[in-house]
Amino acid sequence: MGLALTFLVAAGAYLLGSIPTAYLATRWARGFDIRKRGSGQVGGSNVWHVVSRRVGTLVVVADVVKGMVVVLGARGLGLGVDSQVVAAIAAVSGHNWPVFLRFGGGRGIATLGGAILVLAWRETAVFAIFCVLGLVIRSFPAAIIFGVASLPVTARLLNEPAALILGFIAMFALVLARRVIPNRKWPSGELRRVLLYRALFDRDVRSREAWIREGGRGPEQHPKAADMEQMERKRRLP
Repeated sequence: MGLALTFLVAAGAYLLGSIPTAYLATRWARGFDIRKRGSGQVGGSNVWHVVSRRVGTLVVVADVVKGMVVVLGARGLGLGVDSQVVAAIAAVSGHNWPVFLRFGGGRGIATLGGAILVLAWRETAVFAIFCVLGLVIRSFPAAIIFGVASLPVTARLLNEPAALILGFIAMFALVLARRVIPNRKWPSGELRRVLLYRALFDRDVRSREAWIREGGRGPEQHPKAADMEQMERKRRLP
């Protein structure tokens, strides 16, 4: 019964995570498809920049609540930490690969944040420090990926249950995979550099302005983005 209940909770968590709040909020507020504007990501960050800060904030809060609800729901049903972790992983997977948008979703950061807030508040505090640091140094995507990577390390140092440590490793893999796997197509050249940029900066080029301006297309997909990136590099030289 416990295994069957865990499976049902995981399925429900995936469906809840699949609800594309960024897509729905943008359709309601502006009437367009968020996947075709800005970075093309179905997440609160893109809504913040493309629609408004207010709508973007609401999307982030909604996605955080999704993560919290699935863990609290599993806990309320009497399931243990291992099942709660499975529910969290399912919710993040749903956000990243939502069945309602043909498996093209966001990055799962807000949903992950809501889940770990309930699962492990001490690890959440460390993760929050990375988020604040990212805002200070104006490199939020890089800070986020290091923050997610810190979760299993912090959990191990705090002697958390093995299920939690393994769950954090799985969540890191999901976030990294969603960054690296392209929405459109693989770049034709300089694959190593593009993969590094995707992992660290969540885009194909270092310049965020070039990435946004060209609608989330990298230098291999749009020559103007490559030209703008080159200009940004020259401008940073002393």
